[in-house]
Amino acid sequence: MNLRTIIVEDEPLSRIFLKNLLAEFCPSIIVVATAATESEAIHSIETLQPDLVFMDIELQQGTGFGVLQRTRYFEYHVIFTTALDHVGIRAIRYSGVDYIQKPIDIQSLQFLIDCMHGKMKKDTGKTAVKHLLQTLDNANVPTHLLIHTAAGAQYLQLADILFIKGWAQGCNFFTTSGSVTVPGTGVKDFEKLLDHGTFFRLHSSYIINLDHVRSKPDATDLCVILSDNSSIPVSPKKIQDLQLLLSGTTFQSVNQEKRY
Repeated sequence: MNLRTIIVEDEPLSRIFLKNLLAEFCPSIIVVATAATESEAIHSIETLQPDLVFMDIELQQGTGFGVLQRTRYFEYHVIFTTALDHVGIRAIRYSGVDYIQKPIDIQSLQFLIDCMHGKMKKDTGKTAVKHLLQTLDNANVPTHLLIHTAAGAQYLQLADILFIKGWAQGCNFFTTSGSVTVPGTGVKDFEKLLDHGTFFRLHSSYIINLDHVRSKPDATDLCVILSDNSSIPVSPKKIQDLQLLLSGTTFQSVNQEKRY
């Protein structure tokens, strides 16, 4: 199935490079227009109503997120293109919207296009975009997290997550309504992704939601009690950081204090 595609990219060389890659290695992609600014992208999407948009996050005039928000009533799939360290990657990863990092390589591009065809059949791409839009409308603060279980993709409400427990080849999410197993993704991976103001890795095998802490640890009992009465062990190395967090000091400031 051919996909009518628009490329939104403000750097001329990057725009030409991606267009050439798609033409040579992704024959199902038919580029019908390119755009360099937010306003140009919005006009092209409204006029051409594409199947797919490659969207640079940061434009010299506007943003890719702004384009998505202002064209939300048009049904199209999106693949964001971004630098490795862009702050927007976290919001994208929470939602499950596809993205590819620059510089773009051929194999990653082809794999993403193959996945895109599958998502279009299952209609999962629209759900991911819906969750990203919710995040953008909420001052870039996510409310849900996409996880991949053996049964398929599932969204968890962040406020409902009590804690995450790691095991040899994955981890379990414990929520206010039960538990979910996520194979193949460890606690360390989720530690990097989750907001350190709300979630904290207090042990090599555990991440907790600080909003659910009911009882703080002390010198005689290195455990925290959560709102469901779960008792979670605290590593002695993390006890000071956790106590400061629970007293209102941010994790970032704790780390800064340690560096000086």
